[in-house]
Amino acid sequence: MHSITFSVATILLGVGLLISPVGTFIEREFGLGWLFMMRGPAAPPPEVAVVGINSRSGPDLGLARLPRFWPRSLHGTLVRRSMEAGAEAMVFDMDFSQPKDPIDDLLFADAVRAAGSVVLFERLDGHNERLVSGNNVERWVWVETSQPPVEPLAEAARAYAPFPLPKIEKSSFQFWAFKPSADDTPTTAAVAVQLEMLAHHQAWRDMLDRAGVPSDLAPQAGALKAPGTIRDYMKGLRKYFLGKPFLGQHIRDLAQSATLTPEARNAVLILTALYAGPDERYTNYYGPPGTIPTLGYQDVVSVEDLGGTPEAEASEARTRVEDNARALAGRTVFVGYSDLYSPDQPDRFYTVFTSDRGIDLSGLEIMATSFANLLTDRTIDLPPAWLSLLIVTLLGLAASQLLFWPSAYIGIPLVLAVGAAYAYGAAHVFARDALWLPMVTPLAVQIPFVIVAGLLGQYLMERRQKLRVGAAMSQYLPEHLVKELTQGRVDTASLNQVVHGVCLATDMSGFSTISEKKSPKELAAFMNAYFEAIAQALKRCNVDVTEFHADTIMCAWIGEPEDPDVRRNASRAALEVVRAIETFAADDPDVRLTARVGLQDGPFYLGHTGGGGRMSYSILGDPANSAARLEGLNKKLGTRILAAATVVEGLDDFTMRPMGRFGVVGKAKPVPVVEIVVPEATPETDSESLRQGFAAGLAAFAAERWDEARAAFEALAERYPADRAIALYLDVSRRYAQGEVPPEDPTTLTMTEK
Repeated sequence: MHSITFSVATILLGVGLLISPVGTFIEREFGLGWLFMMRGPAAPPPEVAVVGINSRSGPDLGLARLPRFWPRSLHGTLVRRSMEAGAEAMVFDMDFSQPKDPIDDLLFADAVRAAGSVVLFERLDGHNERLVSGNNVERWVWVETSQPPVEPLAEAARAYAPFPLPKIEKSSFQFWAFKPSADDTPTTAAVAVQLEMLAHHQAWRDMLDRAGVPSDLAPQAGALKAPGTIRDYMKGLRKYFLGKPFLGQHIRDLAQSATLTPEARNAVLILTALYAGPDERYTNYYGPPGTIPTLGYQDVVSVEDLGGTPEAEASEARTRVEDNARALAGRTVFVGYSDLYSPDQPDRFYTVFTSDRGIDLSGLEIMATSFANLLTDRTIDLPPAWLSLLIVTLLGLAASQLLFWPSAYIGIPLVLAVGAAYAYGAAHVFARDALWLPMVTPLAVQIPFVIVAGLLGQYLMERRQKLRVGAAMSQYLPEHLVKELTQGRVDTASLNQVVHGVCLATDMSGFSTISEKKSPKELAAFMNAYFEAIAQALKRCNVDVTEFHADTIMCAWIGEPEDPDVRRNASRAALEVVRAIETFAADDPDVRLTARVGLQDGPFYLGHTGGGGRMSYSILGDPANSAARLEGLNKKLGTRILAAATVVEGLDDFTMRPMGRFGVVGKAKPVPVVEIVVPEATPETDSESLRQGFAAGLAAFAAERWDEARAAFEALAERYPADRAIALYLDVSRRYAQGEVPPEDPTTLTMTEK
């Protein structure tokens, strides 16, 4: 279930991002750039060239650096030389909307008219205009005004057209083939393509006729020779295609089945893509600045073309520039500002191919690139929305599932391999088909999310599982061992150790009677509640190890021998256990329980015991046995807590009564025993006079002054008749005082029962 939820989250993340404006932005800003970088530079078609005005052009020609100060007759020289060298057409990306020297304008116009295939730039100026209606409703509209070339040039050119670029800050990703806000006016790139295709105009007309396009929208080629006719023809045909959404596909089908030469069929398909395609298209850049063959303006014209140079030198210069111009043969030539040397060039646009020296692509080279894209029908295509969504869905599903199968160590390399395979495939499709598949969303968002969130999720799942295991183990093992085992820091054998500490033993008085009165299920519930009450008291006193056996509890505190806090915690726990047992018994009037606790310190074994593949974590050693014997001694002395004197040595914050030396079963040496008094539980023992009197009698007993001891204990017995310890010592002192022969060690009371 976790993997399904994770897959759904990964898919929703990818789909949600992809359809959002943020997704569009990052795919355009980064994803498209990655694809261009992986593809690398590509060869542009041979039909395009650039003649660029750069920072050297003016000085080399003996003119100002800025071309607006040049005589326009020089552009006429460029047109004549290029066309004589065999150029197909020329497109100027220069503003000629302002008149200059009339003679120069006429000379330039004559050259343009003679060429018959020159397209000039038309400037479009846009601004927001405020409109107020009759009822005072205000609205703003975007208004564009055109600035065509000056009249002599406009009348001479085959066409003039704008070339505005959608520009985001200094970056350019798209271009317009037709400008919808300017009455579907074709741009310079589109006009240049139409001029290039006029050689196959008849085949195009035939396809339009077979597709049912009115004949007045597809005139003969001769009718398109007059200046301005190409522009009107393209606008009318574009509007017709916009009104017939399926016309483009219909013409493509006709072209595939028609008897056409390969060149004619290709021309029909290119023109169909031009007129049936979108207004705005993504630019398929070929490479860094200068990838499209570029000549400097000063390489095609020279200072000698301006006159004033001796004939011999002028002849040599003309030969040089004519040789350069031959490189333009068969090409559509784009002329304008394009500086491959200076990063401060005007009309520049940042692209993924901006050079290391900071040289951006010029608007002129982007215009030439747009023409080449349209001419080859190789603009960047976006996949259908359903395909993009399917890609991020399948990739998100595959990556999220692979991470969980079979483990993260194998899953992460598999996820990265899937990402690398997709990146390779997307780059291959981009290079082959110019199809722009999503990149950033699946590779930089979904896959990192899968790895980071997946690892975090697996870590949390494993941690939760360890906590569950630890919680289960903590019911059987000490918490510090559970922590070490679940973290894998130790093996079970290393847990066996001999430690120093204090052992506490207690059992349930009257267990046999209770077990007879209860069913097994009731007894189990009763014992669990009983153990829980005591365990909580022990935990409050920082117990380290707790063992449960039938009706008994053995627990231990571990620490250095000189550490009084270990003994203090154990002594405090003894008081807490007594209170817990008595509180537990008070809640059930049918249960009669007497709290008894024994404490002994010293070294003991802590670790695994058992066999046959079944082990338990146990406390073994003399302190554990002695604590159990002292716990049993409480029955003889009528006390609740008995501790070895070494346990309470130096602990002044407890009320205590030294009880003498006792020999318990299983112990070779006598144990000095001290009662830790529970004041609120036994107020009669919380008497300073009792403790002082008992201490005086015990001192006489230890000194073997039997008559004095008998007298002291007789006096105490009259005042505290229920005190079993007083009664015991009185009995022994009286017998010794009456002549009974004492044992070898008469000051030690030896117990014969556990």
